[in-house]
Amino acid sequence: MSATSYSRLRPGHWALRAALLACALFVSPRYAWAEPVVKLVAPRSPLRAGPGTDYVRTAILPPGIKLAVVERRGTWLKVRLAETLSAWVHEPLTEPLPKGTQPSRAKVTDISIGNYELGRRAVISVSAPVPYRTIQRVEPPELVLDLFQTALAHYGVREKPGPDFIHTVERHQVGTDWARITFGFKHHQQTGYDVYYQDQEHLVVDIRAPYRNGSLAGKRIVLDPGHGGTDRGAVGPTGLLEKEVNLDIALELAPLLRARGAEVILLREGDVGVAPSSAGKTEELSARREYSKQQAPDLFLSIHSNSVGVGSDPEQVRGTETYYWTQQSIAPAKLIQEALCRALGTENRYVSWRPFYVLRETDTPRVLVECAYMSNPAEEQLLAQQTFRQKAARGLFEGLSYFFATAAE
Repeated sequence: MSATSYSRLRPGHWALRAALLACALFVSPRYAWAEPVVKLVAPRSPLRAGPGTDYVRTAILPPGIKLAVVERRGTWLKVRLAETLSAWVHEPLTEPLPKGTQPSRAKVTDISIGNYELGRRAVISVSAPVPYRTIQRVEPPELVLDLFQTALAHYGVREKPGPDFIHTVERHQVGTDWARITFGFKHHQQTGYDVYYQDQEHLVVDIRAPYRNGSLAGKRIVLDPGHGGTDRGAVGPTGLLEKEVNLDIALELAPLLRARGAEVILLREGDVGVAPSSAGKTEELSARREYSKQQAPDLFLSIHSNSVGVGSDPEQVRGTETYYWTQQSIAPAKLIQEALCRALGTENRYVSWRPFYVLRETDTPRVLVECAYMSNPAEEQLLAQQTFRQKAARGLFEGLSYFFATAAE
């Protein structure tokens, strides 16, 4: 109906007028489907808080999800997650869709919780793949799943018999286009989780059961001796290679753990990488990450030796540092750092969050240690000594032992 014919409606047709006006607002440019829409096409698309890689990641999404674009800055697109929340994605990870395409929207029709080999599995039935994010908290211990462009149906949660470490599952409609599912845990030390689309209509949340006991026996631990092969890592003032130091510490640590009944998986046992020798740095790191995930470990530990950056005085910077990515990795990072510093007698510099590639997974607690500074002449001499490397292995062993002892259910 044209604007002219609309204006000629008789006064008795006010109900029809109201309906037409509502339709006009519904397709107004201020609504998401009148905006440009892109589809994520990369295997993993990070969403960030701002237009650049310097901004923190807020989510990592799989391919196929369609998002409305509300702003562009260079090669970065600001996409709408919900009416009150946006994020940024790098344009090369997307492809534009035809005008008039609507962004992904869905309704949660069912939430079912059952078992899988490592713990409990929640299967969330959705009418279409939608963007999501997870927030892990340790106090209170919980895992929050936000589903955007999503509405909850009037149904509850079906929980099948199994381990009861998940004590609450709460559903909440944050806004008209934002649903939240919160898993509350009985244990404080979380042991890992994974979120993925099983198919176009099922979003799966796998939550690992807590550690059954405080012993090292039966624990599967992945050791990652940093660098190797063509990647030398840091080089000390006298030419000591980091890759050799890291491997030797890992080889000293492995038998200590095995003697206590742990299953140890070394990502390398010689001067090689995990990926083919022709692979670049990113491919090598990706291979370490993926291979370690395939092992379903109880903990991942990456062993390194540090070096100062440009502009720092190598003789002034020394000590031990430990890094983590997820909230569930904070406790082991702190305990390993303390034990390592005690064993080595080095300066306890700090424990810190860092976006290191091999730490950016949620499957298990993941920790990266920097035992000492290769670039510091005095500490390079220590790292060259077999007794110092043995002390490092002993410190890591004690830190791991204490973590599992205190983290048990």
